[in-house]
Amino acid sequence: MAFVGNSLIFAHNSFKDISFINKELALCGLKELDKSQFRCTMRMYYKKYSHTRPRKINLEACCKTFHITGLNKHHAQDDCEKTGNLLIYLIRKKKGKKKNKK
Repeated sequence: MAFVGNSLIFAHNSFKDISFINKELALCGLKELDKSQFRCTMRMYYKKYSHTRPRKINLEACCKTFHITGLNKHHAQDDCEKTGNLLIYLIRKKKGKKKNKK
């Protein structure tokens, strides 16, 4: 896991991913990743759009807000791409909001 180092790891519903990844690392006798390295696009989305109160804030529901599509639901590569695209939209929206305040 040296390639990860101290890098941030983005995931949608990262609490689930942290648990899964660290269990797998422990089974391999490797050091667990620190929870502070993880950022959650689900939480980022909720902070920005909680006023809309969508019934679901799973990856598919959040991506619909920005018309992000993928080929396969719960396919690792597609989920990574959708999470990355969602992160980009959330960052752009956050930067846009700061620009409008000035």
